[in-house]
Amino acid sequence: MRLAGLYNRRALLALALGTIVLSLGAFAALASDLIVNGTQTTVSGGTYGVVYVANNGNLTVNGPLTAGTVSLEGGGAITVNGTLAAGTISVSYGTANLRDNITASSGITVTAGGLTATGTNNTAGSVTIGAGATMSVLGTWSAGSLLVSSNGVLSVVAYDGSTVGAGTFWFYASSIRIDYGGTVNGDYAGNDPRGRANSFANAGGGGYGGNGAHGWWDASFAGSAFGDDYTYICDMGSAGGNMGGGGIALIADTVTVNGSIHANGYNGWYVQFQWAPGGGSGGCIFIDAGTLTLKGPLSCNGGDGDGDAGPGGGGRIKIFYLAGGGTNLAPFCSVAPGPNHPNKGPAGYGTVYFDARPLAPTPIAPLSGDTVSGSGTTFQLTVHDGSVTTDGRDDLLFSAIELSTNGFQTVSYRFDQSRSLSGWSAFSNRNGQTVTFTSPYVIPPGTYRWRATTQDRSVAGAYSPERIINIGSPTYVTGPTLHIDRTVKLSFQSGHYDYRLQTSPDLQTWTDTTTVLHGDGSVIELYLPVEVNSSFYRLLVL
Repeated sequence: MRLAGLYNRRALLALALGTIVLSLGAFAALASDLIVNGTQTTVSGGTYGVVYVANNGNLTVNGPLTAGTVSLEGGGAITVNGTLAAGTISVSYGTANLRDNITASSGITVTAGGLTATGTNNTAGSVTIGAGATMSVLGTWSAGSLLVSSNGVLSVVAYDGSTVGAGTFWFYASSIRIDYGGTVNGDYAGNDPRGRANSFANAGGGGYGGNGAHGWWDASFAGSAFGDDYTYICDMGSAGGNMGGGGIALIADTVTVNGSIHANGYNGWYVQFQWAPGGGSGGCIFIDAGTLTLKGPLSCNGGDGDGDAGPGGGGRIKIFYLAGGGTNLAPFCSVAPGPNHPNKGPAGYGTVYFDARPLAPTPIAPLSGDTVSGSGTTFQLTVHDGSVTTDGRDDLLFSAIELSTNGFQTVSYRFDQSRSLSGWSAFSNRNGQTVTFTSPYVIPPGTYRWRATTQDRSVAGAYSPERIINIGSPTYVTGPTLHIDRTVKLSFQSGHYDYRLQTSPDLQTWTDTTTVLHGDGSVIELYLPVEVNSSFYRLLVL
């Protein structure tokens, strides 16, 4: 039952259904709703069907809050000093200050007004920021979709030295869209100590993607560059005397940027006869998209030093993608340092890095239906990298092979070329090359699915098509034997495998020894002692 039409009455009304409505206060509308109409109200938390704040009402919740709907209208304000779990959070016209983790299963909509969320781990069915609305966040967000409408703003909560996670956010979604006129803003939000300049008077600028510049006072006061342009990390920028840019990370199947994204450093300023702080460095814009459409500007520029202080260095822009990226995006990206001035060293430009994810490798062998030995199991695949045609680079590629007995609900075995070279035919590979891997371990008999993926130095690509194979029993070499002076001669034609020597007293129970032979295709002869507990020998093909 909608009660909004009753909120401006100044009397106690008895409704036909027996619901009691108390205007200018908090009341239970349908026994489980919390409605604040024009007053200040504080509760300790709880569970409600609807939480509704309107007519410049102010609600403070000191504890966890659970609700079907949280809705602000008519200048209503809410502060939640605890976790918030709701189906829908709607700010039509009001202010929400949410200080712990949020779960909004249906979604969050900010139509007008603002929402600030300082929890570090948040989930929403969708997030929509309307025209003229603002939403400020930090930490990690997971949502079905993110939409920043024209004249809407999504901002980074600025680093303040005490709020955990402030200065950066990571937003994961199926789709992210920044409309024309929409903005994602990380300006003046960062203060990473690694590139921070000395904040005394006439000091240098902050560093991140490029070095900050020294001021007139002392060259040692400039902030240094840190990090790199390819690691899957999004840092915030560093302060000179003033704040650097924040860190903005957007990860989605589709990312469409028609608006703008910026994480610029703050300018220093000069006050006559007083000391001047340096400019902050640019921050970081990090995008990882399955399909990327970029038509709006991205900027991580350093701030001007002004006066006798040094300008900040440029930040970093990192863009990973499967489709739609490439060096043609460079004109949209700016990582300029703050402008140079006399008596101050120049600040450095930041970095812009584009990286097409490796494409799914092509499995060559074994194919579906093949039966292979559990010892010396060999896999072959061809690797592919889109960077060759889009980014102008022929990246080093590292493969990984996975096996599963339950359709990859779990992974039984994973062999990763970037972590161990054992069994791999080369240290790394490049686009179009064939990779061979021979398992250094015995794989138990059974039916397996196998697949492969490839990564460059930054990100991994898609998985190959799966192949269903049968792995048989391990292969052993026993060969002809001859007792000579209490020795056993074991002679066999070796393959290009490794072999582990095993012993048994009864041909039933076998024990590994520390002896491993490296086959090279020649005939190998072993003379082994006959011992009471080890009268029989065999070689396990690895």
